[in-house]
Amino acid sequence: MVDFIGAEISFNQYFSFFMVTVLLALGLIAGIGSFLRYLIKDLDVDGARKMIGALVLNIFLPALVFRVIYTAEMGAEFFQIPLIMLLSILICLGIAVAAFRAFKLQPEEKGALILASTFGNVTYLGLPILQGLFPSLALQVAKVAILCEVTTTPLNLSLGMALGSRFKASQRDRHRSEPSVDLTALALPTPLPPDQPLVSAESHYSWAAEVEALNTSSPLTESLNRNRPKGLPFQTGIQIGWQACQEMVRLPALWAVAIALTWKVSGLPVPAFLLQATQILGNTVTGLMMLSLGMGLRYRRIYQPLPLIVASGIKLLISPLVVFGVAILIGVQAPYLEAVVLEGAMPTQLLTFVIADRIGLNVERLALCILLNTAASFLTIPAMKTLLFGG
Repeated sequence: MVDFIGAEISFNQYFSFFMVTVLLALGLIAGIGSFLRYLIKDLDVDGARKMIGALVLNIFLPALVFRVIYTAEMGAEFFQIPLIMLLSILICLGIAVAAFRAFKLQPEEKGALILASTFGNVTYLGLPILQGLFPSLALQVAKVAILCEVTTTPLNLSLGMALGSRFKASQRDRHRSEPSVDLTALALPTPLPPDQPLVSAESHYSWAAEVEALNTSSPLTESLNRNRPKGLPFQTGIQIGWQACQEMVRLPALWAVAIALTWKVSGLPVPAFLLQATQILGNTVTGLMMLSLGMGLRYRRIYQPLPLIVASGIKLLISPLVVFGVAILIGVQAPYLEAVVLEGAMPTQLLTFVIADRIGLNVERLALCILLNTAASFLTIPAMKTLLFGG
């Protein structure tokens, strides 16, 4: 029992209250970010967000990764968690493919929503939520988030791009000449059904632009775009696969993992000032991630919601159940069990938008889906925690 403001409550009640408090706090930070464009008129919000994303990706997050991996004990979870994420992603991919067979959708829209159903935002949202929910286990849950990230992102870059061989954009779009390599240049408006009120093309176009703004991994985005041949927006499967491998080895977080493991195995001590520096840098990650995420959010009307709801339901509700089942079978122990299951409940990974655009999927519908399930996750995450772990 816990004495809380003069009243005795159970630990589960206390933890539920604490979880809601943490989610509200993180939501408040994201909300502040989403209103900065209105509160500070002279602020270049998108430019500031991209700069924050670059700093997080290249400095703050690798510092956190290095510290967590170097100081963490090398237990079975180092192999169990990547295996859990690999199997769960493959299972959810199969579920999504089967589910969307029932929908009469264009192939490029179907492919985009399958991606949205499969890959989770395990770092930019998962890490802040886990560290907020488990403050006394910050290093352990950070290790879970990092191991999930180094599994999810390479799979997204490889499996996600491989979907282009089946769910391709229309012939007209594939041969459209594009002098610019800007991501949003390929995001043409999706026509509305005849029974829907007319909305300007600019309104639909903004969805893709806004979710491109959501992508806090902007250096990776720019690298993907920079390698796209001018006048030829889509590449062959071999070229895409080769580029995916190149982008994976360039990820700063993966290099931080490799350096930390090498240093750890060598037995050489890390200087105290270096560990202190990585701790100071790593402590800023949570707030910056949530602020940057919020800075990319805008609010628009949603049309034809059913396919979006199905994709979001697979990602937010079915995915954590799959992760839970796989984790139990593999035998993961606390506190890693609950942490990895909550990672499975995270909304769609923002990198998915970049990959969908790269291979010619419907980025407009994917943009809607990402915004929808990111907002809904603040309700579904505590719901799944209560369902699977009580409290």
